[in-house]
Amino acid sequence: MRRRLAVLTVVAIALSACARAPAEDATAPGDALPALLDAIQKTNDAGSARMAIDLTFTSPEQTLHVTGDAEYTMEPNDSASLRERLLLEIPSFGMLPGGKVEMIIGKGTTIYVRAPMLAAFMPTTTPWIMIDPSTLPQGSAGLGEAGAAADPAAVLEALKQALTVDEIGPDTIGGAAATHYRATVDVERLLPLLADMSQEHPTDAEMQKAKDELEKVGMDSLPIDLWVDEAGFLKQVQLKLDMTALEPTHPTSFSLTLTFSDIGEPISIDIPPASQVTDISDILATGFPSTTLS
Repeated sequence: MRRRLAVLTVVAIALSACARAPAEDATAPGDALPALLDAIQKTNDAGSARMAIDLTFTSPEQTLHVTGDAEYTMEPNDSASLRERLLLEIPSFGMLPGGKVEMIIGKGTTIYVRAPMLAAFMPTTTPWIMIDPSTLPQGSAGLGEAGAAADPAAVLEALKQALTVDEIGPDTIGGAAATHYRATVDVERLLPLLADMSQEHPTDAEMQKAKDELEKVGMDSLPIDLWVDEAGFLKQVQLKLDMTALEPTHPTSFSLTLTFSDIGEPISIDIPPASQVTDISDILATGFPSTTLS
């Protein structure tokens, strides 16, 4: 289940990541893909933006509602200059307390995390921890899939081969006029493309099993709604999915909405000072089991 949810999240985040990646000329005439890629290209060229995040996961036991904000800045066409900051308000879940979680991704892949509500679980007294994903085992908790999403240009190229787009029509987002598009992601086609970018290199048998499972539960394709504002920038990305087919006796649903603002505005994201950071990469590397999670 965790791996399936990771795939869904990667697909949604990948679409928002496309706004930070250069787009090439569309090769699928006859649909709305070229117009959407133009908006993605223009948003990318702006070099910065903020996103409001609204995520809801509903099950018979409870509804988890996560809100937050993200921002990024980068030099156009230079993915190495990308710097991101994420701030989430997370509710309590089981025995885990709720609270604010702040994450900064510096130039490269190094991740900085500040989560006061988890201080009791962390082997450190500094407010920030640091994680270098490149030092973790390849099979750890689906990090291969997440790593694939970290390369926006590569993800965009994969999505272009697994995406069809239709224009729905005029709409209003946050009081501003926008054009509504509906994209359909061919997940069966996208998975091997993402797998090629990951470090895990699943076997043909594993890929076929994943495709069979997706088809069995009706998740071989995913609808994702996107809006483009009058200025030609990407305004909103939304994914809603009923996942009851995964477990018919345990109905669940998932929704994620990312709303863009301040596109092209100056954004400063500072890396925490070394005195406030503890590197726990080695601890995580030795703490992970050698087998993958299912």
